[in-house]
Amino acid sequence: MSVVLIVDENRGVADPLQRFLADQGIDASVETDAEAALASANRAPPRVALVASPLRGGATELIRRLRALPDGDRIDVLILTSARPTARSHKEAR
Repeated sequence: MSVVLIVDENRGVADPLQRFLADQGIDASVETDAEAALASANRAPPRVALVASPLRGGATELIRRLRALPDGDRIDVLILTSARPTARSHKEAR
């Protein structure tokens, strides 16, 4: 059973995060879409789910379905998001 389930369609983000967690002694698995993540969680519920948003299959729907699993209320969920900086956001940050 993986302690952490990473759900991100961008393997360039998910794989380094998985390696970082492994270096810390934390077992983590990666799924690239909501359906695969739900199937993985059905087989072995994680303790923590790191869910990217936006996500193919819907991050919000995945979280709802994770919560509906037996003991799903024991899964801590963190939503990962990123935004590409724009000229406007750089200007506003000054």
